[in-house]
Amino acid sequence: MRCLALAGCQINVKTDKGVTPEALALANGHKEISDLLQRLNKDGSAEYIQQLIPRSDSISKIKMKVFGNAKSGKTTLIESMRSSTNVLSELIQKGKKKIESLKGKRI
Repeated sequence: MRCLALAGCQINVKTDKGVTPEALALANGHKEISDLLQRLNKDGSAEYIQQLIPRSDSISKIKMKVFGNAKSGKTTLIESMRSSTNVLSELIQKGKKKIESLKGKRI
């Protein structure tokens, strides 16, 4: 299910009878999948999933969740990312160039 969500499947499309994916998963004995779908819909994670889908155009702003225990360096990481947007932009541009150079090549 996670792979399908990351690949871009619509996690909130109802059947023609109005049944949600969570209800279908639960009715078929797939509680973990139902719980996952509920969590994805509850915290607006669909936006995060959309960011993970490869696109040809650039994204101007990215929402990000950072998880970790207290005093694990989350704040430092976020502050360094904010202060080094030029470094991140350079890394992204290098990554795009590398991807473009690999298109059409067999790996």
